[in-house]
Amino acid sequence: MNVFSKVQNEEKGNVNVSVVISIVVFVMIMLPILTLGIERYRINIIRNDTSTAVEISLLSSLTALDIYEASSEAYNFESDEFISTFTHYLSLNMRLNPDLTDTERSLVDGDVTINEIRYVGTDNLPYMNPNTGEVFVRPYFNIELNLIISPSIYRKMILDVSGVDGFHYTFFDDVSMPIDN
Repeated sequence: MNVFSKVQNEEKGNVNVSVVISIVVFVMIMLPILTLGIERYRINIIRNDTSTAVEISLLSSLTALDIYEASSEAYNFESDEFISTFTHYLSLNMRLNPDLTDTERSLVDGDVTINEIRYVGTDNLPYMNPNTGEVFVRPYFNIELNLIISPSIYRKMILDVSGVDGFHYTFFDDVSMPIDN
């Protein structure tokens, strides 16, 4: 009887060890892979929402300006008036402060910086974007933003060790001029 109970206790120990090893493997390997997938999905959602906010802000800016003047080729889209109008509407659509700093309800996790707003008129058309392959036959805007997005728990631990709060994401968007009917 002694031998039988000894064998039974060893099997229970092996089962406990295998359960612990399975949990460790799940936590150390599967959870980071799962959170990486969730983080990529989250970045895609932020990208789509940012793209929508940029397009709405641009159309709102064009509407707020004199539409006849804005639809002409001679309008300076790099003027302070256009950039401040675009910044105002972008802050509203992305739920940011007027100076493009983040709030509790903002779309991104840090400040937004407008790197470039470039207008491409009819002189350079048709134009194919080398990044997306999209062909533009109407005048369009090329907008570049710098966003700060906070990482998931595992990447956050790595960035905390290096002293970084979030990672910078450069966002590019091409928006065609609306057709004036």
